[in-house]
Amino acid sequence: MLAKVWPGNRVQLASGGPEMTVMDVAGDQVTCWWDAGDGTTGKHTFDLALLTCYGAR
Repeated sequence: MLAKVWPGNRVQLASGGPEMTVMDVAGDQVTCWWDAGDGTTGKHTFDLALLTCYGAR
């Protein structure tokens, strides 16, 4: 679990998934954008507790 993130940080869900880029942070809510590499992109707001540093094990 991360304690703090800033726009531009690379993160992913602690449960796995694609690399995401932090776009906005509002308290514990983090809006992320991702490109899954198969032509699929997305944008969603997650609770900070669900995220980890991209590539962390």
